[in-house]
Amino acid sequence: MYWPLLAMAVLSAALVGGVTWICARRYGRRLALTIPFLALGALAFLLWRASGTGSHHALGISMYTMALAGPGVAGALIGLWLSRRSRD
Repeated sequence: MYWPLLAMAVLSAALVGGVTWICARRYGRRLALTIPFLALGALAFLLWRASGTGSHHALGISMYTMALAGPGVAGALIGLWLSRRSRD
C-alpha cells in the first residue's frame, strides 16, 4: 500500500520541481512562486471538501491529498532553489 503512494510522491516532487525550474528560468522566480501556492490552495480545498464526508472517506482523501500536495510544494521549492543556484 505504501509503495504506490511513495512512487506518486516522488514522481510528483520531480515533476513539479522540473516545471518550477523551467518557469523560474523563463519567467522569473516571482511568477514561479504561484506553483507552490496553487498546490497549497488545492490541498486546503480538498481537505475542506473531505471534511463533509464520512470519517473513512475523509481519511482516505486526506492521505492522498497530503501524498501529492506535500511533495509538490517541496518539489516547487527545490525547483526555485535550483534555478537560483544555476543563475548565480
